[in-house]
Amino acid sequence: MQRLADYEGHISAVCRMPKEELDLLYSPSAWSKRLPRDEVIREHVRKMTEATINAKSKLLTTLGVKCGSSGNHRIDVYDCESTPSDAPIFVYVHGGYWQDISVDSSGFMAVPLVNAGARVVAVEYDLAPKVSMQEIVVQVKESIVAIVRMAVQTKSRGVYLSGHSAGAHLVARALDADLRQDLSSAISRDAADVIKGSILFSGIYDLRPLTFTSENVALRMTLSSAWNLSPTNQTNLEQLAAHWHHLRFVVAVAEHDSPEFRLQSEKYHQLISGLGFTSKYVDCQVVDHFDIVENLQEHEYSLTKEILDALGLNRNETAKSLH
Repeated sequence: MQRLADYEGHISAVCRMPKEELDLLYSPSAWSKRLPRDEVIREHVRKMTEATINAKSKLLTTLGVKCGSSGNHRIDVYDCESTPSDAPIFVYVHGGYWQDISVDSSGFMAVPLVNAGARVVAVEYDLAPKVSMQEIVVQVKESIVAIVRMAVQTKSRGVYLSGHSAGAHLVARALDADLRQDLSSAISRDAADVIKGSILFSGIYDLRPLTFTSENVALRMTLSSAWNLSPTNQTNLEQLAAHWHHLRFVVAVAEHDSPEFRLQSEKYHQLISGLGFTSKYVDCQVVDHFDIVENLQEHEYSLTKEILDALGLNRNETAKSLH
C-alpha cells in the first residue's frame, strides 16, 4: 500500500486537508454502513450499557475501586464464584474520543469472558476537557499499577490490556519506561512481567492529524504534544521495545472503520512487528467501528475467541451461558 510505504508523506498531506474533510476522515460514525451517524452512536452506548447492566446482574462485582485522587478514576471488577484465584485478567479501557463513555458501559463483554475462566476489569478515567490528554494517560497507568498489584496478590496467570478506539491509544501509549518503573517501585522489580499481552480494537496511534480537527477543541493538543502522546512516535516505540519486549499483541480493525483508522492500525501493527513483537493483525469483516466491540458480548464472535485464545482459555470448556 502506497500510503503505508510513504506514511509520513501521507500524514503531512492529511494534516493539510480542509477541516471539513479531515473531520470526516476522523469521524468513525460517518463510515458505518448500518445506521446514520447519530443513531449508530446512540445504539452503541445503549447496547454496551444494557450488556453491562446484564453482567452486573449475573456476575460477582467489585465496583468503584479507587485508583487515584480523582473522583472518577476507578476500576470495576467482574468475576464469579467459580473464577479461579489465578484467573487471567482482561482489562478494558473504553473509547469515546477521550471525551465520552464511562465505566458504566464498559463491562459489556464480561459474561462470556468470566464464563470462560477470566476475571474482567473495566477502567474509568477523567475525560477531556476537564483534564489534559497527558493526565488521562497518567490515570490509565495508575489503573494498570492497581490491577497488576491485584494480579500479583491473586497469583494471576497474566494481565492482558485491551482498549477500544481512544482506549486502544491509551493502552498503547501507557506502555513506556515510566510505567515499568512505576510497577517496579510500587510492587516488585519483575511486576511488569505479569502483563502478558495487549489486544487493541480500532485504535488511533498517531494523534497529529487530530490537532487540525474539531475534536481538538476539547483535547487542546499542540502538534508537539500530540506527537509526544502518539504510540507511533519513534521514542515511544523505542521504549516499548526496550521495556516491554515480552508482550504479544492483537491489533484489530473493522472493515467499515474510516480509511484513516484502518491505515493507523495497519501501520502500528507493521511498526511493532518490525521491532520483533509477535503481533496478529485482525481485519474484521462486515463490522464497523462500534459493533467490532459491541459483539464481544457474544460467546461465538470471532474476536471473543481471539481474546480467549490470547488469555490461554480453552473455548471448548467455556461454562454454559448465564443468559
